[in-house]
Amino acid sequence: MSLTFVLLSMHTALANPGMNLGDEYNYQLEFSFGSSLIFTEQPLWNQTQHRNENQVMPISSVLILGEYIFHTRWSWGNMLNIPTSTKRFVVDGSIVEEYSSPSIGTGITYKPLVKKIFDDRASFRLQVGALIGYAINNPDYNFFPIGFVRPSLSTPKGFSMYVGTAFSVQVQSIALVYGVSQLF
Repeated sequence: MSLTFVLLSMHTALANPGMNLGDEYNYQLEFSFGSSLIFTEQPLWNQTQHRNENQVMPISSVLILGEYIFHTRWSWGNMLNIPTSTKRFVVDGSIVEEYSSPSIGTGITYKPLVKKIFDDRASFRLQVGALIGYAINNPDYNFFPIGFVRPSLSTPKGFSMYVGTAFSVQVQSIALVYGVSQLF
């Protein structure tokens, strides 16, 4: 209920009568191939202080997104995140690399801002979303909430580039997401 209120408030705050609010390209599907860098705290050995301490280390991964756009501003988003590197920990003075779980997610997304730019040759979109994620083969947590913000630039032919951020409080991570997509 409160997420809906926040999203509708953002729409009202950003909308003004002189601004073109519609997405004139009228696409219904978006498929994206991108990457993400997931930043999580990992205990590593600090050589100067001779003790373990938490360090923020990136884990690179492949990101695949798919969206069903059921309204100009609303869509149903799905994601698959496949890590391509491991998490590193220090155990008894040795660095141990641990498998990093792939994850899937699904949820609702909203575009509070859609604006044509560059003499109508492109469209700028700001997208926010709330998803439920599922960590595959991870006994510590199975389901977790994900929030994200993803600005993008799209052409009338459907090509899009994006960069944004995603975060999960339960997993205690933040991710930089970036890639390209095609709208259909």
